[in-house]
Amino acid sequence: MLNMKRQMLVIGSVLLTLLLFVGAVGAQDANKRMKMDMSAMNGNPHSKVMMAYRQNVAAFAMALREMTKDGKLADIELARGAFGEIKRSLERMDAIHQSQLDMMSPEMREMSKPQMEKMESQRALVNGRVLGLETALGATSPDAGLIYRQASELLLQMKRMGKGDNRMKMGSGMNRQ
Repeated sequence: MLNMKRQMLVIGSVLLTLLLFVGAVGAQDANKRMKMDMSAMNGNPHSKVMMAYRQNVAAFAMALREMTKDGKLADIELARGAFGEIKRSLERMDAIHQSQLDMMSPEMREMSKPQMEKMESQRALVNGRVLGLETALGATSPDAGLIYRQASELLLQMKRMGKGDNRMKMGSGMNRQ
């Protein structure tokens, strides 16, 4: 009886070890598949166009910052036009992002949850800067200093969003602040 218990314990241990090994291999395989799926998505036309829109937002934020760096705003309509391009580019980025989400499998969405939460956090910061710019530019007498600060912060946020994306170069102007 004691010998049979030992055999069952050994068999149980071997089965448990096998199950853990198979589970670990399966998890590695799933991670490998996700990395391949994510790299395929990052190289696809959607991602490339989204990066171009992100560069566009940064370029117009830089332009707004440059327009107001001396504490004055000579041409409010030009600044409002630049801001309109920022909003349009962000709207296009959102549309592309949504189309990418629609292409993802539920499994991939679940595995991407931490990255998606980080992106949502970054997007909330961008929205705050855009709202600040919209308020500043909508005033009857816009405050150039406020526009400068909001544009600088938006530019910084665009730079942060592009970090880790080695293919995207925002240009040398991104490094000046």
